[in-house]
Parts: sequence; structure tokens; C-alpha cells
Amino acid sequence: MPAPDWEDLGDFFDLDDFGVKAVVRFQAGGEREIVGIFDDPSITASLGVYVSDTTDPHFLCKETDAKGIRRGDFFVLNDVVHDILRDPKLDGTGVAMLILAAQGRP
Repeated sequence: MPAPDWEDLGDFFDLDDFGVKAVVRFQAGGEREIVGIFDDPSITASLGVYVSDTTDPHFLCKETDAKGIRRGDFFVLNDVVHDILRDPKLDGTGVAMLILAAQGRP
């Protein structure tokens, strides 16, 4: 489903605000740079700031940027490699969530 007319997702993921660049490495070979918002609730949960129903790190991005990403591909941000634990979760507004698990530094 495309993003609603009233929302420009490019503004939402702006690199000057909250957006960051990451790389997805595909199991079948190749890689692609994507832009989105990274969140690691396990950090905030350990600080007791937020109550969360998950402690898995995740990455929000445009649904179009998540196209072709599958469970088992790899997500790299700041030299930390993460496993993508499942196919992207689509929210119906043009946004997708990647559920991740950190492997560590290469």
C-alpha cells in the first residue's frame, strides 16, 4: 500500500533529523543502502526509561526500501552486523519494520 497523500515519508526519515544510513547484505549476494530510523529498546529497557513489549532492535524504513529483504539477510549499521530475524513487517501506511539481532562487530 502506498504512503498516504498527506505524508512524505522522505521527510520522516530525513538524515538531518532522526534518519541514518544502513546497508542490507543479501544472502544471495549483493547489498543495498537504505535510510531509516534505528531503535534498540533493550538499551532503554535496561535504563528503565521505557516499557517495551520487545527488546529486539529494529529499523523503520520505507516499504519500498524494504522490498526484497528477507529473513536471514544481514543489516549493517556503524560496523555492527545484525541478523534480520523475519521478513519485514508492513504497517499499511508505506512503512516497514525490520526486526534485528546484533551479531557483533566484523
